[in-house]
Amino acid sequence: MAAHVLDYLLQRSGKWSPLSNLRYPPFGVVLGLVVALVSLPVFKVEAKDASQVHWPEASKRASVSGKFDGSPIVVSVSSRTAGAIDSLVWKNKEFVDRSDHGREFQSATFYYGKGGCFNPTEAGSNRDGQGPASTSNLLSLVYSGSTLTTKSLMAFWVGPGEAPDKCHGSVSAVKSAVSNDMLTKTITIGVFGIPNAIEYKVNFLVPEARTLGGFEALTGYMPPEFSKFWTYDPVHNELSKLSDGPGKQSLPIIFSTEDQRYAIGVYSPGGEPHRSTPPIYSRFRFTEAARITKTVKWNCYFEEHEVSLGDHAFSCYMVLGDMAEVQAGMRAVCKAAQPARC
Repeated sequence: MAAHVLDYLLQRSGKWSPLSNLRYPPFGVVLGLVVALVSLPVFKVEAKDASQVHWPEASKRASVSGKFDGSPIVVSVSSRTAGAIDSLVWKNKEFVDRSDHGREFQSATFYYGKGGCFNPTEAGSNRDGQGPASTSNLLSLVYSGSTLTTKSLMAFWVGPGEAPDKCHGSVSAVKSAVSNDMLTKTITIGVFGIPNAIEYKVNFLVPEARTLGGFEALTGYMPPEFSKFWTYDPVHNELSKLSDGPGKQSLPIIFSTEDQRYAIGVYSPGGEPHRSTPPIYSRFRFTEAARITKTVKWNCYFEEHEVSLGDHAFSCYMVLGDMAEVQAGMRAVCKAAQPARC
């Protein structure tokens, strides 16, 4: 019995157990392992949806939809990702990589120049991995027709006492697995009368004054088949090819498949101009041979050197279709959201 219990606990902690090869281990071995286990952190991740959250599907998923070019656009969220977007499908093509809890189409923040080591993240923590639940707490879910709103407390990507590569060799100094940072977002398909445009309005309620803030208002992790990167100038209606990066620019960004039949772009009119820099658009390609699950990433990002306590709101717009449809849609969104600019 002791061997089976210790094997279970060691498997939970990610440690190998020599007891798996011993039918009746010596008492000294068992005692030593029990003592060692006292010092091992025990992490148990369970879905933490508030009692008022009601999912329409038994699998704890919810979807909203619109229609474009004869095919539905379906945006879905789940309990597994605390309401973050884990699926976006159009013409039977999946646009979202949901391999772990750091991917998805979601929101996150960074502070104090610590990168992932002070990084409230909507979909969950790095320890959630490919598991079925999120460390983040989903507080509310409202959906109807083509609009969906969620509210959540974001998990710290790197939890208390952890020291993965995200901390650049240091140890995380956060005090809890879940932050007090509240995220509220509303997704609407078909805004401004543009059927292939998806509005993503997000508000970060920051619980204290901080410095060196980065607001990843929206990031999109996508399957590597979206291999072509472009930048788009909505003022002059011009497309230009981008390198693999990583890199960033002030102009909106588009990712497409090789044949340009499927593409998605992101555009933002900006955040709160009195506090934020203009939007920054970044791209990344994580497809090196050693990587097991390859992916590509874009984001719509804002920086604030001095972050005040309270609300910080941003809007980003995704436009999908084939390449020509995305270009036309982004031009239309720019004209609707910033008519003086476009």
